[in-house]
Amino acid sequence: MKHIDAIFKHAESEYPRESCGLLAKLGGEELWFPCENHAEDTEEGFLFNSVEYMTITMKTDSIVAIVHSHPDQEEAQPSKHDIQVCNFIKIPYLIVSYPSMDFYWLNPGDLDG
Repeated sequence: MKHIDAIFKHAESEYPRESCGLLAKLGGEELWFPCENHAEDTEEGFLFNSVEYMTITMKTDSIVAIVHSHPDQEEAQPSKHDIQVCNFIKIPYLIVSYPSMDFYWLNPGDLDG
């Protein structure tokens, strides 16, 4: 995966908080956009700043995946909430676990929430 090292580096820099960001396409090229986590409890969830999210979506062609970390999980596995939101918004999730350096790609409809 092209940006996985940069995604893990972002997860490391945010640890023990959950990191978040977007994989997006611009002119056929996939780009990584690390974002700031604005959740009330950043160790238990993530929330994009709406202005930051809109800025990225407006300057790119499409969102490839919403990326976030699950700190201290041995294996990257989606939570029930991850599955429900992914299925609802119909955008894939890339979930990474740090420091174990595992990742999980969740496509809408892959799992039932």
